[in-house]
Parts: sequence; structure tokens; C-alpha cells
Amino acid sequence: MAESEHSSGPAADGQGGGRTGLSELVVAGGGASGQGASDPRASGGPDITGHDASGRDTPGQTIGGQAVSGQSAGGQAAEVWLDELRAAMMFLTRLPVRIRGSVTADLQPRGMTWFPLVGAFLGLVVGATYLVGHLIGLPPMLSALVAIAVLVAVTGALHEDGLADVADGFGGGGSAEEKIAIMRDSRVGSFGVVALVLSIAVRAAALGALERPLAVVTAAIIAATLSRTALVVVARWSRPAGAGGPGLAAGFGRPTLQRTLMAVLLGLVIPYLMVVLGGSALVPVVAAAAVAVWGVLFLAKRQIGGHTGDVLGAVQQAVETAVLLVLVAWR
Repeated sequence: MAESEHSSGPAADGQGGGRTGLSELVVAGGGASGQGASDPRASGGPDITGHDASGRDTPGQTIGGQAVSGQSAGGQAAEVWLDELRAAMMFLTRLPVRIRGSVTADLQPRGMTWFPLVGAFLGLVVGATYLVGHLIGLPPMLSALVAIAVLVAVTGALHEDGLADVADGFGGGGSAEEKIAIMRDSRVGSFGVVALVLSIAVRAAALGALERPLAVVTAAIIAATLSRTALVVVARWSRPAGAGGPGLAAGFGRPTLQRTLMAVLLGLVIPYLMVVLGGSALVPVVAAAAVAVWGVLFLAKRQIGGHTGDVLGAVQQAVETAVLLVLVAWR
């Protein structure tokens, strides 16, 4: 299969990593790759994205935009799934990733299936960094701070940026339009600074309180997995804010029900395995994540009428923090 490679590196728009690169590869309204293909469903042509007209995944002659034969379906399906995972990694991190297949308009929502897996990887990065600090003799709190710093570097502060924008917008704006305008301002105000300091401090303190490396690794994986799974749930069932025009949330795409359920299943299986390993309880952890999601979305609906890309970042930060606090309390 001829490869059409699209790489991601640090973006220049402040959103971090290859997230903008992926968006720019998808032509608005077209679902195009770098070769200029358009979405055939818009013109009544055959579906090449592996979805039917309602957006559901369909078995058939194509998988994720790749035409397949009966003998090569398995191999090409694996390659398509890998591209979806790469798309998820491309959005959530600053790591250099290449999309080897065609980039269609539905690649981002399909890639959201694998957000929990990318979250587990990020949690492992945090845990591994803490372990290194522990092995070289750093105190728990300092090891935890370094681990959080590495996480911020790997993700390009994507979610922290969203949290700061939400704090500034909700704290300083009057109307919904004013709040969104403040959120789009690249400058960080006092509310945003306070929110960032609290988020980093609480997460680091929680990890440091766990002390034992195994407990930190399991907690970091659980928190990172559930917080990225929450993004898929919000994208599926929450309405983007209408004020201020389309933004990241509106252009991000809406995962299908099947893809959302797959992500939720993956996002529960990974924490369950970690809970069994770490000796914690899954129910209070998931309950804390659900409460955090509901709280941020309730506030966002009252403030601006729905979610935006910045609100998604705030959701991730709230869920990760809530989960870590419950794990500390439940130890």
C-alpha cells in the first residue's frame, strides 16, 4: 500500500503538538487528505470513510478510507487502527507522529476511540518519571513535581492552557460572547494563573502523598486514562457552545455511538486492571470522574451555553485532579 505520510511536530498556534497539523490536513467541509480528496458523501458518491450516511461504522469494502479486499482486510484494518491511534497521539501530545494513510474528515473523531490508550501511556510517563526521581533519591514531592512537569512538556500544556482560559473567561467576562472572547485571548490573567498553580500543586501533592512508586504509577495511569476518556464522552453527548462561532470543539468532530462506547469500555478496563494491581476501588474513582465532568459541564452551560476546546481542557484537568484525590483518600 502506498503511504501518504503526514507528520506532526510542535505547532505554532499555542495549542501544542501536532494537533493543529492534523486539523490543517483535513480540508474544511471536505474530509480531504494532502492529495486533495473530498468527502464523497457530500456529492452522493460511495462512502470511502468506513461509515454510513448516519456516521456509523460499517463493515464493507472500505475501512477508514482505505479500500480493502477480502484477503488484505485484516492487515489494512490494523493499519487504519494504527493511524487512528496516531491521530489521537498527534492531538494529545507533542510527540512526532506520522499518519501513513489518507487523512479524512472523520479521522479525528475516529481517533478519539484511542484517547484512553494515549492517556494510559501519558500516565505511564508520569509514573516512570516519578520512579526515576525515587531511584536517584529525590523526595516524593519533588519527584512528583518533576513528573508533572514532564507530563506538561509531553502534552504541550494543552489541557492546562484550556483550564487557564476557562478560569479567565468565566471569572472575568460578562456575557457569553465576552467570556468566549477572553478565552480566545492568548494572554493569561490572574484567574488563569491561580487555576494553573492550584492544578499543578494539587496533582503533585497527591502523587507525592502516595509515596510508593507502584502506587504512583497505578494512580497516574488511572487518572490519565479516565480524564482522556471523559473528553470522548463530552464530545459525544455535550453540545458545543454556539456563541462566538466555530472553534476547536465544533471542528473537532463528534464520535459515533459505537466509537464512544468502545472508548468508554477501554477507559474502564485499563483503570480496572490498575485498580486490581494497586489495591484501590474502581467505583469511587469512576464516581469522582463523573462528578468532575458534570460539574465543569454544568458551569460551562450556565456561563457560555455549552463546551469549547478550552472547556474540554478544563474537564480533563478536573477529572485527573478529582481521581488523584480519591485515590489518595482511598489508599
